[in-house]
Amino acid sequence: MKTTKTKREMLSYLRTLMRLEPQRSDCTIEYTDGIDTDALLEDRLRQWYLDILRNADRSYIAEEDVAASCGVRPGDAPAGGTVIELPERAVRVFEVRLSGWTSAAEVFPANVLRSIIRRQGNMFMAATADAPVAVMNGDGRTVFAYPSSGQVESVKCAADTGPSSYVLDESALSLLDKLKI
Repeated sequence: MKTTKTKREMLSYLRTLMRLEPQRSDCTIEYTDGIDTDALLEDRLRQWYLDILRNADRSYIAEEDVAASCGVRPGDAPAGGTVIELPERAVRVFEVRLSGWTSAAEVFPANVLRSIIRRQGNMFMAATADAPVAVMNGDGRTVFAYPSSGQVESVKCAADTGPSSYVLDESALSLLDKLKI
C-alpha cells in the first residue's frame, strides 16, 4: 500500500528502530559538543530513499504516472521512434504506453539501445502496436518508444518527490533495518 511520510515522520521511525526513541524523560543530560545525530540520520535516510528509487525491486516503490509532464517528439528517435522527455523527478522508468498501442511496453535499459534501434529497420523484428518496445536513451532523461505515436498515455516510474517527503510502498520500510549508520 502506498504511503507518504514527511522527513520528520521518517526520522522518528528510524530513531525508534535504532532504539534512540522514546527518550527517557525522568532524567536529562546535556552535551554542548558532539555530533548532530538528526542531521546524520536525515542524510542517511535520503541516501537510502534514493537508492530504493534507483535499485530496489519494483514492489517496494509507489509508482507515479508522469505522462502529463512529459515532452513528446514523434519521429525524432533513431529509426523513426518517439522521443519521450522525462520530467526531473523521474528517477527510473518502468513502462510507457503511447496512443494507438494495445499494451504498455516495459522500458529496457540503455545498454540494449543499439540492438533495439537496429531491429526497427527489420520489418520482421520491428515493434508494432501489438508488441511495442521502449528503451532508455543513454542520457537517462529520455526514452525512445517504438512504433511512433504523437501522444503519451502513461509513463509509470519511480519519482523523487524531494528531500522533505518519502513516497513508497509500506513494505519498503522493512528495508530500513539494513540501513548502515
